Amino acid sequence: MKVLFVVLCFFLLFIVDVNASSKLTKFSYPASEQIIVVDEIHGHKIPDPFRWLEDDESIKTRNWIKDQQAFADAQLSNLKALPMFEKVLARMKKAELHGSPTVAGDFTFVWKHPVNSNFWQYIVIDEKGMERVLLDPSEFSEDGTANISILDINKDGTLIAYGVTLTGADEMEIRFRDTVTGKDLREVLPYGLYDQVKFKTDGKGYYYTKRTRGESVLIYSHQYGTDVSDDEVLFGQGQPLENWISIDESDSGRYLLFSVWHGWTRSDLYLRDTRSDRETKTIVEGLDGLFMPWFIGEKLYTYSNLTANNGEVYEVDLSKLNMANWKLIIPEDAERVIEDINVADNKNVITYLQNVQHKLHVFSPEGEFLYQIPVPAHSQVTRLSSHKNSEVLYFGTDTFLAGRKTFEFNVKEKKSSLYTESKVPFDSDKFEVKQYWVTSKDGTRFPISILGAKGFHKMGPRPTILYGYGGFAQSIMPRFSDAQAAWIEAGGNYVIANIRGGSEFGKEWHRQGQLQNKQNVFDDFIAAANWLKEEGFTTKKQLAIQGGSNGGLLVGAVTTQKPDLANVVLCHYPDLDMIGYYRFKNNNAPALKEYGDASIKAHFDFLIKYSPYQNVKQGVSYPAMYISSGDFDTRVPPLQARKMTAKLQQYSSGVSPIILKYDEQSGHTAGGSNTQMAIKKTAEYLAFAAKYTGLSM
Repeated sequence: MKVLFVVLCFFLLFIVDVNASSKLTKFSYPASEQIIVVDEIHGHKIPDPFRWLEDDESIKTRNWIKDQQAFADAQLSNLKALPMFEKVLARMKKAELHGSPTVAGDFTFVWKHPVNSNFWQYIVIDEKGMERVLLDPSEFSEDGTANISILDINKDGTLIAYGVTLTGADEMEIRFRDTVTGKDLREVLPYGLYDQVKFKTDGKGYYYTKRTRGESVLIYSHQYGTDVSDDEVLFGQGQPLENWISIDESDSGRYLLFSVWHGWTRSDLYLRDTRSDRETKTIVEGLDGLFMPWFIGEKLYTYSNLTANNGEVYEVDLSKLNMANWKLIIPEDAERVIEDINVADNKNVITYLQNVQHKLHVFSPEGEFLYQIPVPAHSQVTRLSSHKNSEVLYFGTDTFLAGRKTFEFNVKEKKSSLYTESKVPFDSDKFEVKQYWVTSKDGTRFPISILGAKGFHKMGPRPTILYGYGGFAQSIMPRFSDAQAAWIEAGGNYVIANIRGGSEFGKEWHRQGQLQNKQNVFDDFIAAANWLKEEGFTTKKQLAIQGGSNGGLLVGAVTTQKPDLANVVLCHYPDLDMIGYYRFKNNNAPALKEYGDASIKAHFDFLIKYSPYQNVKQGVSYPAMYISSGDFDTRVPPLQARKMTAKLQQYSSGVSPIILKYDEQSGHTAGGSNTQMAIKKTAEYLAFAAKYTGLSM
């Protein structure tokens, strides 16, 4: 890559309509200087007029951010719908809310949000049913912006490993808390990028994975009472930066299992017998499929989609690791996709995905189907938790129109009972969800779910938010969202599109939406928007499109390809510069396996066609845009949102505002655990959407 030239050019504080140069637009944006850097990549000259905004430490960038913050706040502070949305969201977010429990030893652990609290708390319940707060975000920061991640619980429930970050970054400090005393051990893993912490079965220490931005991930072994600097590297040397790895251990601790993930499409498996030798043996390597293993006792099982689009389950002979010796115990189901696998009462509990809803099937270790666990219709099964040999299984369920319910299922009696229920003050009886099927540009059909008031399909066009993600094999499932509930309660429709790139319909559904096939994702989303208008559910002026992270890339690409598709764009913590992504210092390296790497010519050729930042055009009228990001987003480089905002503001001939809501104190997880901060941010973008879609309050 070679920088050919730099051109300085200064812009006035207002934007000029290129079609009528004497006419000023409605908004006077903060000044954004163009310093055009031209890169030569694979023989193409690629201009980048706002490269200087990549330097987040320069005084010039910091001043630009403050100017953008002031402009955004001025646009948001007087929105008529803002107080109403804040009130409605406070009612829902400050209710009594429950997560799904995790069981270990004689203890049960669960996230809980007390009524009128500003924070979620991590609760432990002992064998007598007595509960107490084990972790509270206010313990780590007075404003509750600390993010707490529970990484593992030891098998008797007496110790938890948890991560703390005060910024919302992916980097964290790892601490260990005694469940009985409520006190932390002296053991600490220093601030860094950790993907996994796993307690050893012998109780003498733990395993963990750690990586840096410039080095590949490694698996370490730590013994209590020793210095972290002396920890042994067990696995990972020589792995590419784009891969990530994980470790599992058999119940006796004899076998260590290493998984290497090559993006979201394939993985390798390796085994080490700690009693007989230190050699790491290959189970499967270099095949074009995913393998996800687990132990029941000393028996090894694995999920595979190598030859099965919807997945299947094998038992692996530990004495004969070659795949030719594997035993197929749960064949592929042509109608259902294997989404998750858990163990209860030493049986395999399969979470199947069928038509965007979950079903639970129980199989013997030999693969015999035993029975189905009842699950509410049109719901998502969240966390399943049980001792491997326990007769009780806990699982949570989410639906679009009701808060989470957790059920206790007795394996012997095959009966479910309600365990906890989030008491969200939302009258679901007044609303409904309907699923429709849309045909994309290439003839592929996909489902969308429309949330609205009962009878919405007879009410004519309504202000509508269309949400999509479409990537990383992530299925978009039913779940209660206070933002969605607040929007439909105010009179709008909310639509979720299950477009390609997810895993709703198996391996190929994902692959049809990644790398050179990414345009399919955008085409699906565009088809959904057009269908909503053609069928009379909304109009162009009433339509907002929304996405975050990879979904931010989605709405960014759709906006540059079809700027007249919608009237509002809500673009949260987005990936937007796919040509520069590979060189960004804090990029998410594994994502290169999903998006592509512009340093590779074959990848550059498809990335340049849709990368939103490179495809912003001078003189195009872009819709109202709410773009959000933050300094501590170490998963999606925030420089992309800064550059995209500057370019859109300077190039657009439109009269609708393009704003950047930028948080200098948070990252990809936004407001951390602070409920009040979440209320404010959500209310702002909903009120912004309401104004520019015409939602009358």
